[in-house]
Amino acid sequence: MPHSFWLDERTPAFAEAWYLVELLHRDRDQSKFSTVLPFSSPNMLMGDTEDHKASVYKPELDALNCCVLKGNEILQSVSYTLAQQPEFAKCRQWITLEPELFSLTLNVSADNELVKLPSIGLSLGDHLRPAPFFFVKDSVTNGSSKPHLLDYDPQTLLPLKSIVTEPTSDVALVKKLVNKFTEVDNAK
Repeated sequence: MPHSFWLDERTPAFAEAWYLVELLHRDRDQSKFSTVLPFSSPNMLMGDTEDHKASVYKPELDALNCCVLKGNEILQSVSYTLAQQPEFAKCRQWITLEPELFSLTLNVSADNELVKLPSIGLSLGDHLRPAPFFFVKDSVTNGSSKPHLLDYDPQTLLPLKSIVTEPTSDVALVKKLVNKFTEVDNAK
C-alpha cells in the first residue's frame, strides 16, 4: 500500500527521514543501510531549516508527473521494439529512475556484458537544458560515476517542446528513439 507524503511545511531533513522509513516499510534490511540514501544528492541538505510549500507548485509537479508516466510508456514501447530486433533480442533491459539526474532511463545490456550499449531516456531537465527532453546516451558516458551535463550528444536529443510543437505520434517517437539508439550503437 503506497504511503502519501505531503511536502508542505516539511524540511529536506524530514523528507529524508521519511524516505528511509519507507525503505524499512518495504522490507529493506536496516543493517544494509545507514542514513545514507541510495543515490547521491550533494545539495540535498541545503535549506534543512526551511519549510517548503509544495502546493504552490502543484501545476508544475502535475506536469512533471505526467512527463514521467508518459516517458515510462514510451520507454516500454522502445524496449519492446528493440527486443524485436535480432541483434538486441537477447539483451537484458530495465528502466531506472535516476534522482541525481532527474531522469528515467532504459538501460540495455548484452549477455556477455563486454559489449557496452547506449541507453535511452527522458530527462526532466538540467542546468543546461531546463525543459524535458528524450536522449540517447553513448556507452562511453554510460555508467560513469560522475554524470556531466555534456554527457548528452546534441544530435541524439529530442526536446519535448519540439515533439509537442510538431505533433509526433507515440509510434513515430518510438521509431525515432530506436533509430537514434541503433545509430549510436553502430557508430562505435
